[in-house]
Amino acid sequence: MRLNSFTYRSPRTEKTAEELDKKVEYDLDSEDEEFLATYNNENKKPLSDDLCERLIDALEKEYFKQVGILNIHYTILSIIDRSFDPHRD
Repeated sequence: MRLNSFTYRSPRTEKTAEELDKKVEYDLDSEDEEFLATYNNENKKPLSDDLCERLIDALEKEYFKQVGILNIHYTILSIIDRSFDPHRD
């Protein structure tokens, strides 16, 4: 879309949160592969590389969501605490 002779607006390339949640971003490294091989040798129900990547990816995404929520709560509590500080300027 041409806005004027100096600017150009490209199509949206950023992904939504839902799109990012669906995409598996985790990639097993050699240490993960060693762990998975040991796990699969010791268990009757082995995990595939793909399933292991999806599990770790889901855990990481949920962890970062929870950390974000905790940071928001901490910030709110800090603001409330400062507003009631009798030694405040």
